[in-house]
Amino acid sequence: MLLALASIAVPSLAQITGDLVIRVSDPSSAAIVGAKVSIRSSTQGFSRDTVTDAAGTARFSLLTIGDYSVRVENTGFSSLVTTALINSGSTKELNVTLEVSSTKTEVVIEESALTISTASAQMQTSVESKAITQLPLQGGPLALAGTTPITIDNANASDVSTTGGAGIGTVPIDGIKEVNVISNNFSAEYGRNGSSQYQILTKSGTNDFHGRLFEFFRNDKLNSRDYFDRTGKAPILRDNQWGAAIGGRIVRDKLFYFGTYEQQKIRGAGGTRIALVPTNAQVAGITNPAARALWQATQGVASDSGTVSNAAPLGTN
Repeated sequence: MLLALASIAVPSLAQITGDLVIRVSDPSSAAIVGAKVSIRSSTQGFSRDTVTDAAGTARFSLLTIGDYSVRVENTGFSSLVTTALINSGSTKELNVTLEVSSTKTEVVIEESALTISTASAQMQTSVESKAITQLPLQGGPLALAGTTPITIDNANASDVSTTGGAGIGTVPIDGIKEVNVISNNFSAEYGRNGSSQYQILTKSGTNDFHGRLFEFFRNDKLNSRDYFDRTGKAPILRDNQWGAAIGGRIVRDKLFYFGTYEQQKIRGAGGTRIALVPTNAQVAGITNPAARALWQATQGVASDSGTVSNAAPLGTN
């Protein structure tokens, strides 16, 4: 599978975005009006700024998903720097308190407590890229989905023409930025499907160059014998899955590229199958001429134990 993605730093209709709401107050919890709030993408470098309104709130809409540096400052107060992670289709809320200061000081917050979103009733769980690549996902990212309707970059991907007959042929693991599971109270934009929603978001390039080569393999030399196998050894298996991912910038803070390639090749035999067959004594007991002629015509198989086993055929990709 070859996936080539080019993206620019400004939001567009095709991009998947989230919102950021920042509430600024003083130590007495009174709203600070006119505080300057600036944000900057940690990966793609673009920045935006605004000032708080009469309620002390600053809102940034249609932000590309990812990490942002947030800076809040106002005359007579210490400036504050923190970070925010923006997920697709969700609203991140930050409550910021500025300390009164007669001298110029800056407060840097490395970690902030999780907050309950009051901007939306949507119940959503997000899994980031690092966690996705570290999880043992047999069958790819859709191992997390179950029977949930699937979208890739907000385009419906539940059809077998997109995901393949088995429903697992989506984007390679290294091409995924984020996976969202929206379980209830989702907004109207997800109204096409019932049940919960399973959203896959692809990566884009950044200002920094990143690449990865990988190969996963399975081999019968490393496997134990199948429980039902009677040959005394594991069936032959050669399963190689390899690929690469690469991304970087074309124009700093403006234009980026990202691409992935993945291939899997499987050779050998499948797991052991056991079939129930007549015993030799049962076959010997067939006395009806028509029944015996039918048995001989079908070249039936019999055994003393009443079962036979062999390895199932395994296709090659």
